[in-house]
Amino acid sequence: MNSPLATVSVQPADLSVRGREASAARARLALWAVGAVLAVAVLLVVGGDGDLRNPWLTAVLTSAVGSCFLASGLVVWAREAENVLGALMAALGLVWLAGAVVGEVGSAFGSWLGFAAANAAVAMFVHVLVAFPTGRLAARRERILVAAAYTDLLLLAPLWMAANGDAPPRDGTAGLLRPDSYASSLGGPAAAIAVIVAGAVAWLLWRRWYWATRHVRHTLALVLLTGGTTLVLMFAAAIGDRSSATAGRVLGWSALVAFGAVPLAILVGTLRTRLERASVAELVRELETTSTPGALRDA
Repeated sequence: MNSPLATVSVQPADLSVRGREASAARARLALWAVGAVLAVAVLLVVGGDGDLRNPWLTAVLTSAVGSCFLASGLVVWAREAENVLGALMAALGLVWLAGAVVGEVGSAFGSWLGFAAANAAVAMFVHVLVAFPTGRLAARRERILVAAAYTDLLLLAPLWMAANGDAPPRDGTAGLLRPDSYASSLGGPAAAIAVIVAGAVAWLLWRRWYWATRHVRHTLALVLLTGGTTLVLMFAAAIGDRSSATAGRVLGWSALVAFGAVPLAILVGTLRTRLERASVAELVRELETTSTPGALRDA
């Protein structure tokens, strides 16, 4: 028989867990509201930018990409609270949407903030790809790769631009959320590091898929396909834009579409893994309750 002291000692822990869960639920609800406001703001401010070639198409795609990351991240967060991948995806969506709005301010300060937000979103995108599906950076090379992405895009790229006397354009979205590649705003060492990081990420994703079991490949396939395609299209748009503006725009639009498909692929992979775990747990319970050899064989 459990002592009263033992019974009482369990209750504070249970209350603490429930309190954390309730706080997380309130935080997710608040993020849904903030994301909805930002998504509408993107449609209004970017859609009304007369300097863009296709303002409403740009606004819809920009809003959709951020909303996909935010919504998918919040769903993953709610389903697997211990997996930080959901919170990271939600943060990426918010940074992306906020950067699009701030970049439309038209001042030098707004342009730089939009530039930083867009670069931060791309760095977080690299983080999401490398950390999928557990949300953790287990190996040292993974931590180095993600740190290199943040350092290059948030530190070296602005320093290189400022050192050359350049600044993000003030014609809206910091020149980065339009159908141009993010890499097209880089130069010198920052561009070289970006190419190396992208190549390392592609190699890491291919290696992870190659050594995975058939079961794990089903989970990784969609994410690796959409993520790898996004990286390729980003750099293809940067290269194509230098030789042909039309090719750069087409590749840029394609990169945005692929970018927005990544969170949906992650959501599908996460839910599939969750369903497979539930199926295995159900099978284990069935095996435990099976008493006859025939029933055991059928199970």
